[in-house]
Amino acid sequence: MRMVKGLRMTLRSVIILLVCIVVLMSLLLTDLLVSNSTEENVRNQKAEKATDVAKIVANSSEVRRGLAEENSEDIQAYTNSIQKELDVLFIVVMNMDGIRQSHPNEAKIGKHFEGGDERRVLKGERYTSVAKGTLDESLRAFAPVYNERNEQIGAVAVGISLVQVEQAVQEGHRRILIGSLFGLLVGIIGAVLLATYIKRTLFGLEPSNIAKILEERSMMLQSVREGVLGERMTYGTIGRLVYAYIYNEKQKHVLSNYLS
Repeated sequence: MRMVKGLRMTLRSVIILLVCIVVLMSLLLTDLLVSNSTEENVRNQKAEKATDVAKIVANSSEVRRGLAEENSEDIQAYTNSIQKELDVLFIVVMNMDGIRQSHPNEAKIGKHFEGGDERRVLKGERYTSVAKGTLDESLRAFAPVYNERNEQIGAVAVGISLVQVEQAVQEGHRRILIGSLFGLLVGIIGAVLLATYIKRTLFGLEPSNIAKILEERSMMLQSVREGVLGERMTYGTIGRLVYAYIYNEKQKHVLSNYLS
């Protein structure tokens, strides 16, 4: 085959190139679709984790009792222990005025919650959001806290660092990339094997060689056909001449006998 500027590529090279292009395009499309899906799934998983932790803390007797008694020390001790165990950025318990009753930095206890996204939870709503507070930007889950009489007495905010979320997303991308590279390697090996099989089937000939052989064969058959027809015409002519000669000689012999 001829490429740009007269570059000639072998059949083996063309097959390998085309198969690799098809495999690569398929893998790129799959990577794009799976990457978007993976990123969304990771974010949803982190949001679900933060929401579950917020529910657990909001329903704990330690937090309910601490808010009822305004005992921030017990709340702080409980949230610190569960925060380390569940590997989240922060667990903040606040009263109905939005004042912190717990925080990873104890100096922040007694101050107003930062981020501006806590208003809805103080009205009894459960939700997630992304905002920047004292511990940088984070994915947050909010849950209201109720007492035994089902009266809201506070709220819980659980944060997961967006850096941690991005790391999880990057890890997912890395796994997809490794899988794509492995798929491309398998595709290249398959292309080489296919090209080798086709080449062997064609007795190692290139398409240009096959076309040349067919052209020469056609020319040879045409020459043979013309030669055979020429031979047939020559034999026919000789036969007619011989027949005419014998006929004339016979007629001469009959006439001579008649005259004598």
